Amino acid sequence: MAASMRACVFSFAVVSPFRSHHYLKTVKRWYARSIKRRPLASLSPEEDAKRMKAMGITAQDPRKNPYIPFIPNDPTQTQFVPKAASGHSKPKQTAYKAQKQQMPTTTTQEVRARLPGKRENSELQYEKLEEGDKRFGRIFFEAKSRKEREKKGIILLEGRRLILDSLHAGAKLKYLYFTDISLVEGISPEALKEAKLYKVQHRHLKLWTDTVTPAGVVGIFAKPADGEVLLPQTDTLPMTLICDNVRDPGNMGTLIRTAAAAGCQRILATKGCVDVWDPKVLRGAMGSHFYIRILNNLTWENISNYISSSTGICIADARKESLVRKQFNPKFPGVDSLMASAPIIEGDESCDLDDSSSEENLGESEKCVDGEKWTQEKENLYKRLPMHVVEYSQLEFSHTDGAALIVGGETEGVSGEAKKFAFDRFGQYVTIPMVHAANSLNVGTAAAIVLYEIRRKLVSCSPPKGKDGTI
Repeated sequence: MAASMRACVFSFAVVSPFRSHHYLKTVKRWYARSIKRRPLASLSPEEDAKRMKAMGITAQDPRKNPYIPFIPNDPTQTQFVPKAASGHSKPKQTAYKAQKQQMPTTTTQEVRARLPGKRENSELQYEKLEEGDKRFGRIFFEAKSRKEREKKGIILLEGRRLILDSLHAGAKLKYLYFTDISLVEGISPEALKEAKLYKVQHRHLKLWTDTVTPAGVVGIFAKPADGEVLLPQTDTLPMTLICDNVRDPGNMGTLIRTAAAAGCQRILATKGCVDVWDPKVLRGAMGSHFYIRILNNLTWENISNYISSSTGICIADARKESLVRKQFNPKFPGVDSLMASAPIIEGDESCDLDDSSSEENLGESEKCVDGEKWTQEKENLYKRLPMHVVEYSQLEFSHTDGAALIVGGETEGVSGEAKKFAFDRFGQYVTIPMVHAANSLNVGTAAAIVLYEIRRKLVSCSPPKGKDGTI
């Protein structure tokens, strides 16, 4: 009250500056009265509420009190504010129940599917690999490395069709990685009983696969033993395919698939070829590995143990006949002596492979072939050695002797060792006629043409088949 009076006095002084005597008297009078004024009573909020009730004022909300200004931060006034109005009240129970009824129900299987770890889908149980799980990359590294693959005894197959064909042939599945559960449906539960199933993200699978567009499912199988056939074929012919320096995985896969389809009894792969159990070779062969006997990483000394002396030897050359004859050079020094000497099929005792000085211990410049030390000079010599050249349609074979077809890489062709092996057994070059626009064919295409021609000749002179399909 006193402060308001002083304000009025100062405002009067500003408006009427020329009435100084009134100003002094007024200030003196009002200031003296304000000092003598004392509060009549000091009321608490409870006493004030009783006083207001006695006066007939029923306002319980301090914000509606006409006598006391409301201060929001005042704890005394705030405690009398109704809780509903302060915004701290709990929602009504009816609204909560209505909201709970609108929430969708979740089954136990759906809850398990959202949790990390083991997943269940009817009878299929699998585990979802989270980001950064090292098990996924480790098993792929082992399956792609030739050394680790041989050590662990595993192979990698990619694609639903290839996995199904392998399981049908009797291959043992150890691990199965997939991006969608639909890719696993249809696989026999018995085949998945002993395997571990993992679900991975598509982008993680794409980092490890060789294809641009991954199939979404990859299987890790147990590697069959060398020469083991999981599902033998009965309708075979005495044909052998020998792969020499075939380094392209796609060509090797095509050769294995073609040999199995043509009815060959075995495939022999020499040292220097790509590993027949490489993932790219397996993808190119489309499961043919399990239907034909395959012997890998052989030397020419070992190959002699699988080919009899009466077997007809052929070298399939993918080039034109003119290019094949061009590489022959009878005038090359030393060729005439080779042509004059009689072929020696059985090796002598001059180089014993069982001794400590075996081929593995010899340098790259020296190794043993048919009992002789093999040098680069002999390699070049045998490559220029002339041999009989015949068109594939003019081949002649009898069923009792059988046939062995040697195929080489597209870049270098067959090695000198392969040519010596054929020369000592009176072998011959087999060519395919081509027009002038083409100089060569793919090695898989050339081998397929010659193999089926050999099959046609062997079937034409073979005796009738028995009830079991054998000849």
